[in-house]
Amino acid sequence: MGVTRKSTRRSVERFETTQPGAVEIAGSRHTCTVRNLSKSGTLLNGDFDAQAGDRLDLEVAWIGRIPGQVAWRNGSSFGVVFTGQSTENANLARTLTDLELPCVADRRTPSTA
Repeated sequence: MGVTRKSTRRSVERFETTQPGAVEIAGSRHTCTVRNLSKSGTLLNGDFDAQAGDRLDLEVAWIGRIPGQVAWRNGSSFGVVFTGQSTENANLARTLTDLELPCVADRRTPSTA
């Protein structure tokens, strides 16, 4: 499936991926790449016009459709916060929890004590 856990200091575990997806914004559908994913949001790359505050629907084949809102944009990268009802977020959380994947270590070098 091409998804790996990412160990971070964040309270919500993120999963790195390069899965194709699609977003629908104001009735227009655009392709994107899902770069990382958690039960609360995602990082997308895509060539479409969206700004902070825009509402969208993200669709990923192995997850389904999840509503969200653009939190920030930097070039072709978009941070999206999921805004779905508890059922959609519970389905996403269950899907992510069911993935049995190794954690990706932090990119920092551990100190020797």
